[in-house]
This record gives sequence, C-alpha cells and structure tokens, in this order.
Amino acid sequence: MKLGEILFQKDKLKNRIYAIRRAIVLSDLYLKDDEVIQNLNEMKLELEEELNQINKSLETIEDMEM
Repeated sequence: MKLGEILFQKDKLKNRIYAIRRAIVLSDLYLKDDEVIQNLNEMKLELEEELNQINKSLETIEDMEM
C-alpha cells in the first residue's frame, strides 16, 4: 500500500469514528436503545483498533526516515 493510500485510509477512519461517536450521543439522547448503542460502540472500537494499527505503521515509517 502506498503512503498516500495509507494517509487517505487514516483520514477516512477518523471521519467514521467521529460520525459513530456522534451517532452514539444522539442514540443515547433520543433512541435510548441499549442494543443500538452497544453495536455502535463495538463498531467504534474496531475502527479505533484499525486506526491504531495504521498509526503504528506510520511511526515505523517515520523512524526509518530519520
């Protein structure tokens, strides 16, 4: 995967995590459905894990360039 693609994927994940966080708050305020909130939290955790993996990969690349 090229560096540009990795950075694009990172931005996309950040946007999705932000959207899910907003959805969690709104679901908590208006739906009050614990199952929906739990599913959203699980999705958020999966995306955050993927984002952390990308960040670790980028740290490795930064260390190599220095």
